[in-house]
Amino acid sequence: MQSTDFRKALRESSATDVVSDILFSKGAKHVSTEALQHAEASLRSKFQISEKHPLEIIVVGSAKLGFSIAEKPIAGRNPLPRYRDFDPYNSDIDLAIVCQKLYFDIWRDLSTYSHNQLPFPWDSQLGKYALVGWLRPDHFPKLQGPLSCLRWWELFQNLSKSTQFNRRKVRGGLYFHRDFLHQYQQRAVVQAQRAEAAGDTF
Repeated sequence: MQSTDFRKALRESSATDVVSDILFSKGAKHVSTEALQHAEASLRSKFQISEKHPLEIIVVGSAKLGFSIAEKPIAGRNPLPRYRDFDPYNSDIDLAIVCQKLYFDIWRDLSTYSHNQLPFPWDSQLGKYALVGWLRPDHFPKLQGPLSCLRWWELFQNLSKSTQFNRRKVRGGLYFHRDFLHQYQQRAVVQAQRAEAAGDTF
């Protein structure tokens, strides 16, 4: 899909349909099926998640379509424009991990960590995102954090070094349910639709 095709879909379809039919469609321009299978196997092995527990990986961001659908804020500078191409040298590969068991296990460890902090509760941006159903690993504790959080970073560092991902930087967010991911992606689509309605070209 080209950015012109996507922009046409923005004008003709609902935000819900754009997410379901395009952003959640099978396949990704810059991530192979084999790479996703490798990521799933690595997650299940690292966190001891058996096959009886559903685990879904969805490619998001510019690695999915080949271009970004959202502006990117840059401190002290103008934001990077919407519809910029995926850069094989600088762009991250962003994966959304949907797994209730893994979410609960890491959430439980973060809760224990918070109970051991003074003052209580631990002050973190994590809570704001957990409120809408996902955990942002970039807000995990930086020092002496839970073992599950350390394992998460170890896993994604290994994925980033793997040939399956062509040694590109891989990052992931953890969602409790697909609906929460859908809602988050829909926000970006609505913003893009508003930009189309306003006649913005970038």
